[in-house]
Amino acid sequence: MSDGRKSPAKLVGREPRTDLVVVRIFTKDGLPHTNFGDSDRMEVWDRVIATGHPKGLDQTVMQGIISAKRRRGITDQTSYQDFLQTDAGINPSNRGGPLLNLYGELIGVNTAISSQPDGPEAMGFAIPSQ
Repeated sequence: MSDGRKSPAKLVGREPRTDLVVVRIFTKDGLPHTNFGDSDRMEVWDRVIATGHPKGLDQTVMQGIISAKRRRGITDQTSYQDFLQTDAGINPSNRGGPLLNLYGELIGVNTAISSQPDGPEAMGFAIPSQ
């Protein structure tokens, strides 16, 4: 844990195409958590928050908007995909972090970025919660 505690954990599932895993952590003390929100209720222009550890900077919070819904063909042209697109800052080292609505509910998991070789990383994609 970020506070130095260690707890046993078990891999529950994985999805290699989106680099997503679910891990169950066993602890007596409980862990901080958030509630799931309904990503289907999010609209283009709705504000969102991405959190994570980009470039090793702990507890970073970035804001943005939903730019598009149901984006396909981002990480794999041959499989079904349904991403939320956002301009909230998603970088290689904070993928896997939460995308939250303004109520602090999880509406997606930050998964992919699209950027130009010398340009800003301005488009991020999240797996929706619904």
